[in-house]
Amino acid sequence: MSSDARPATPTRLALLAEEFLAWCVEEREYSRQTATRYRTCFLDFQRRTGIPDPASVNIRDLNRYATVLGFARLPLYVRRGRLQALKTFFRWLHSRRLIEANPAIDLQIPRRRISENFVTFSESEIRKLIFNFTSPTPKRRPKEPLHNFEPRAPVQRLRELRDTALLAAVYSCALRADEPSRLERRDYYREDGQPTLCIKAAKWSERTVHFPLDPEVAAALDAYLLELDRRFSANRRTSALFPSLSSIKSKRDRGISRHEFRLILKRRIQLAGIDPKHWRFSPHSLRKSRATHLHKIGMPLQELQSLLRHKSMDTTAGYITLSPRRAIGVRATADLSSDRRRLHLATSLSGRDREPED
Repeated sequence: MSSDARPATPTRLALLAEEFLAWCVEEREYSRQTATRYRTCFLDFQRRTGIPDPASVNIRDLNRYATVLGFARLPLYVRRGRLQALKTFFRWLHSRRLIEANPAIDLQIPRRRISENFVTFSESEIRKLIFNFTSPTPKRRPKEPLHNFEPRAPVQRLRELRDTALLAAVYSCALRADEPSRLERRDYYREDGQPTLCIKAAKWSERTVHFPLDPEVAAALDAYLLELDRRFSANRRTSALFPSLSSIKSKRDRGISRHEFRLILKRRIQLAGIDPKHWRFSPHSLRKSRATHLHKIGMPLQELQSLLRHKSMDTTAGYITLSPRRAIGVRATADLSSDRRRLHLATSLSGRDREPED
């Protein structure tokens, strides 16, 4: 006796979640990456709670789910993201009158602790880390044959030049940690004598952004590319702007990964003698440091939001590390912009389904 395995019937929560994600992508212009992350949140909520219908969810179920996430020892940003996704989802369901009441209206999102923020480097530390960094002289390892050391020394010099150009470009353009891996040689060009770096993809937008580079950053990139072309012949050159330069042939020509970027930054911090304020540093620290330094010299928060390519000014304000007095003004500006954005979102959610009053 044989029985064919039938696919499980999608629950009402899963069907409504897919409809909500389609609305997010088409109407709110969310990226596919964000939609995939939201889908993971909804599937995790259904798996942990066992509730197939969102109409039967109450605030006790949501609080219990938040407690389960805490006991699972998930990072704070993961818990915040999943609870915020659920809060937006149930608000959308209530605006469409698919549920009678919004159970997530009183759901508390855990606040980000200061100790979990990224390290912000000072301007002197940035210069010590990138522009004033002195590369160590290659040394022979104990009992290393000379015929192994001689070809290794030029490659090590090339890696030092690549790391300097990489860190300079990431800091100057406030790039995200995964964007250097997608940069190609043709993305760095000169337009009317002005060195420019082209970023083709953003996190939530597909528009192309062109960053004019400072002379110091352009000089670091030119020195690195000159050494790269001298080291490798034309038939061995890669299209990646920052190749891995790995000894493994299959990984040699691809762009550096996020993990490799983190290792490069960690090694450079150790060699430069910089002692971070606490243990959590990240490639994203360069992006946050750039935002803080530009705001300190007077760049308005709106222009900073455009430079960082943030959709929300709340996110931009969270990137800035200032004194408490200046931080109050930054948060006030961000809260005002956030209130306007929430008002526009509430209008777009409920306006199209609202019935005309008599």
